[in-house]
Amino acid sequence: MLGISQHIGPWVGTNVAGLVLVLLGFAYPRLTRWLFVTLFAGAGVFNAFTALHAPESYVEGFAKLAVPAYRSFIEGPFAQHATAFVLSIALGQVLVAAMIAKGERWLARGAFGAVVFLVAISPLGVGSAFPATLFMALAMSVAAIQNGSFFESEPLHGEPVEAD
Repeated sequence: MLGISQHIGPWVGTNVAGLVLVLLGFAYPRLTRWLFVTLFAGAGVFNAFTALHAPESYVEGFAKLAVPAYRSFIEGPFAQHATAFVLSIALGQVLVAAMIAKGERWLARGAFGAVVFLVAISPLGVGSAFPATLFMALAMSVAAIQNGSFFESEPLHGEPVEAD
């Protein structure tokens, strides 16, 4: 894997943490839910701060580690508008955290957003500690299912739908 030798410690640690989150998702789904709230809220704040103060770090840090299609995007349009892109990502992370924290019918939607985000960043390779993000996506799914939110039938608006 490109770049793994200089990132081996954080890569191993993040992958171990991802696997631990999967196990916690089964054993302690409420705790896992709140760990994801903390993770996404913290990442959102960190990314917003970094986007405003050092947006070039995203291009320099992630482009060379990403799969070719992501690398082209990062070095092209993303590099030209890094602050706007990263602030949008940060907003999405904070919204995901808020939905997961809100619980009830919002938990499933927040968990879905978390899973989509975690899978979408996996092509960043070592830059996203791949395959840790896939472990984390699994952990979020397990925690949401264990919390009973993925199979509810209540819509976001209107009256609840009767289950057959």
